[in-house]
Amino acid sequence: MDEKMIDHKVTAEDLKNNPELAEQGVEEGEVIGIPAENTEAPADGAALTGEAEQAD
Repeated sequence: MDEKMIDHKVTAEDLKNNPELAEQGVEEGEVIGIPAENTEAPADGAALTGEAEQAD
């Protein structure tokens, strides 16, 4: 199953909240693809973590 991806410009906050991005060499200002399902903020306003739950 192919996942829909969207382009996202990496911010300093993204790198702070997702240190694995920096470990992979991603830098602020780069455009990366993220799964479209990760683009909706959780109801409680928490930051995106890249660990979306799968709905059945």
